[in-house]
Amino acid sequence: MLGSVRMIAGVAILIVVNAVGAHADPIHSAVGVTIDALSGRHEVGNGEERLNFVPIPIVEVESRYRATQLRFETIPSIPFSYGPGNLQSTRLGVFNGSIRQYFAGAWFVGIGETLYNQHTYYPDGFTTDDAQEQYSRVAGLRFEGGRDFHIARVVSLEVRGAANPVMHGVQYTRSIEGYLCPLTGPGDTRSSCSPVFRESAVNERAAQIDLGARLVRTVGRGDVLVGLRYLNYSARYVATNRRNRVAPYLDGRLADRNVGVLPLVGYRLRF
Repeated sequence: MLGSVRMIAGVAILIVVNAVGAHADPIHSAVGVTIDALSGRHEVGNGEERLNFVPIPIVEVESRYRATQLRFETIPSIPFSYGPGNLQSTRLGVFNGSIRQYFAGAWFVGIGETLYNQHTYYPDGFTTDDAQEQYSRVAGLRFEGGRDFHIARVVSLEVRGAANPVMHGVQYTRSIEGYLCPLTGPGDTRSSCSPVFRESAVNERAAQIDLGARLVRTVGRGDVLVGLRYLNYSARYVATNRRNRVAPYLDGRLADRNVGVLPLVGYRLRF
């Protein structure tokens, strides 16, 4: 991941340097926010949950010089609850960063990086007798392609497609192994004891498909955005190396899968 970040930063510096020396070709930048209503399913190894119109804010920043564009997109770390009684919760943060090169006909190709940060809380009795936490970070190269279609003077259609063929990460699990209790008299309960935590780690291998289309209506110095997005993310455990000998039974098992569609509305300010 570090190599990809350095590559993106290097291209950004080149864009700025070239633009300073060529006043006739300014940098065109934009900042936007969309609200994407996620509907789909979230699968883990022991079950599946349906999600219906969960609002997710996505912030996007882009800067273009001539035919080269830098684009960053992030979902802030936000929590959402689900499961019986909405007791299970996940905090998810996503970052996409890419470099795009445009060609004749408004086609483009791009390369970049995707980073997932996820923290999930399981209440008592869901996976074990006691509460359990899982947190992971998964990253991988992102390949993009798409085209802009100009429908009318102030209306256009943006069609995008991206794939992360291979992503790697580590999932950490923290659970209560037992309790350390003081030597007290009869009648004392577990509330007077201190929990003893156990932590374990297992590698993950994932892949993702990200497709979308949206209509863009220019209004003054900004754009109104309306569209639809499709995401398919799947991760499996890789427990075959020496580090993960404690859990060889996990090898190849589903770790996490998220599939859904996201109708979206938003606004992008150009400057």
